[in-house]
Amino acid sequence: MQDVVRQEFADKLVTTEEENKKVKQDMAELKSRHKAEIERMKQEIEVVNKAKQEEMDAVHTRLFLITFLLSGVGKFMILISCQL
Repeated sequence: MQDVVRQEFADKLVTTEEENKKVKQDMAELKSRHKAEIERMKQEIEVVNKAKQEEMDAVHTRLFLITFLLSGVGKFMILISCQL
């Protein structure tokens, strides 16, 4: 009877160790995928931030030009260029 119980325990122990090994492999794979996904998302964020900054720079340039043209100097420059 003891031999049967020991064999069942040994079998369950082997099964548990195999399951544990499989779970560890799965976790390593998931960590790897997760890390790759985070890196991909960081790159996407960088692209979006760069595009946003370029758009903000363009808006700033247009605002500067509009402000300049509406100022006295800008109006003077426009008058001079129209007279030429």
